[in-house]
Amino acid sequence: MSFLDPRTNDSELEVQRIIHLQNVANRLPDAFIDTKKVTKSHISAENVPTCLEVPQVTLTQIKAFESQIRRKRGRPLGSKDANPRKRKEHIFSINHDANVTTSNVFEIRKGILS
Repeated sequence: MSFLDPRTNDSELEVQRIIHLQNVANRLPDAFIDTKKVTKSHISAENVPTCLEVPQVTLTQIKAFESQIRRKRGRPLGSKDANPRKRKEHIFSINHDANVTTSNVFEIRKGILS
């Protein structure tokens, strides 16, 4: 089968270049030491190093099948909200010209009657 792809000087040089580039890449450090010379991207996810070291302690402490405790963003778990969340307002259209936005149905009925 070697007669189908005869080796030439050009192919030998190409193989030597590839091997040389692989050796150079293997000798390079994994991360840049001087971060001031590295160009930053406007996308913050691009600036993160590709290889992140995760300590094994955190992986063994967190179990995948256990659910996390629901937190209230810094407030104690038993506390009640001083201002509870309001419901979304409904949009009812009375005429094609004007839309009335309200969460109270009785206000719409008064507007229709008058």
